[in-house]
Amino acid sequence: MSRPLSSSENVGEVIDFKWGKKRGVGVKNKDTHYYESFVYEGVEYFLYDCVYLFSTDHVETSIGKLIKIYERPTREKMIKVVWFFRPIEIRNFLENYQPCWNELFLASGEDKGLSNINYLESIIGKCNVVCTSKDKRNPKPSETELNKADYFFSCTFDVGQRVIIDKFTNEIDGVRVEQFFNKRRVDRTSNHLNFGTDIRPKIVTRTCPISHCQVNDKAEGRTSENTFPKQSSVSYPYKKRKITEEKPNICQSSKIPKEEEINEKKVEIKQDEKLNADKRVIDVTERPDADKRKWFKKMPWDDRLRRAQELDTLVLLNNLDPSYTSYEVEDLVWCALKAKVQARMIEWIPSSSTYYGRAFVIFKTKCEAESAISELNRRFLSLGEGRIVSAMKGILREPDKKKKFTGHLVIDRTAPQRQNQEMRNAVSTSHCSQPNTIEYPMSIEWLLHYAKFNACWNALYQRQMKEIQDVKSKLKMDRNFSD
Repeated sequence: MSRPLSSSENVGEVIDFKWGKKRGVGVKNKDTHYYESFVYEGVEYFLYDCVYLFSTDHVETSIGKLIKIYERPTREKMIKVVWFFRPIEIRNFLENYQPCWNELFLASGEDKGLSNINYLESIIGKCNVVCTSKDKRNPKPSETELNKADYFFSCTFDVGQRVIIDKFTNEIDGVRVEQFFNKRRVDRTSNHLNFGTDIRPKIVTRTCPISHCQVNDKAEGRTSENTFPKQSSVSYPYKKRKITEEKPNICQSSKIPKEEEINEKKVEIKQDEKLNADKRVIDVTERPDADKRKWFKKMPWDDRLRRAQELDTLVLLNNLDPSYTSYEVEDLVWCALKAKVQARMIEWIPSSSTYYGRAFVIFKTKCEAESAISELNRRFLSLGEGRIVSAMKGILREPDKKKKFTGHLVIDRTAPQRQNQEMRNAVSTSHCSQPNTIEYPMSIEWLLHYAKFNACWNALYQRQMKEIQDVKSKLKMDRNFSD
């Protein structure tokens, strides 16, 4: 956990900050002022809004609901939030419950992990969370609200009993449960939005004099029991993905606007004929969190690759299209394996083929990496042009240390001796290789080996290109006959 901001740092100049309507003062300390709203970095926040909060201890941002907004006598701006849990955070307690990728669980009960007090500067932006519970106290959300929502929740997670509950209590952390449900239409228009105001403001990250402070979040309530998953995979269906199957057993979502602007690459998943599995064609689209990839500065790639190799989460993908970018590989893995990863295309070198691309992929856990390798080896991930993508455990090869003064002869310096007249009259010669030196035949031999090396690779490339053309023509004929 990073160092909290001191009072002098916390009251520094903040970009576009302004307090809103004042709610009252504290009962015990009259110098504590409570507020109903504030403006931070151009976005207006209200009490009981859902927000993203900055955290360096987790891969994804934390999500919470504001239940208190106040200013301390030391001029520190504070907030109190009740947490939402992602399915991955409580995966050991899901049992038979099958969550969706954009589903959250509202914290309830009485124990660590229910709520925390954090600095106001830890807020990143607003988050649109809709409640789909059938509780009679919860206003039913409209179809438009469901389409605009970033996440939804219909159950709570009791942090004390560590179970999922679909019935809501009357209060959560001293706040009436109605404040956690959807707002009624009268409440929705009470914020006095001006004409043209964007209801879902776009989250923009920028540098400012004050750095975001670390969230004092649910990490305190976590134990070793729920740190590691019991199962190796978690299902996260993707909204934008279109799947065509012979036996449609996956719900297809409606098309999202501006879908034609996304650069789609078709991927075909095949399985061994002995297993008699269905054939699926998937359109590769961007991950749902594609806009969050550049939110925070990450570690250098070399450090990330070494750490992934130590944790056995590094996977090497072979036979990719060399024109793919790293982001396209991440989207490909997401649509094919439903796993959020970090990918890096391997740069081309003279000894590598120009037709085949390779990429390092970093998974979150060792189980996910092993499951991905097993899945790609058991089934065939075929790209649109007939490429079969293979996977293996990624291994980094450290470059050999280059020797200094390559090709030079090392001559031990002897003690200075008395030179004769011929040696004193000798003239210095060139250090370049000449027919009368040993370097000359060595260089000729090296050029000969280099020419053989290039000839072998060119012959291999020509043979591979011929095989590729034969396969492509055969695929075209099969498609024509099938049509």
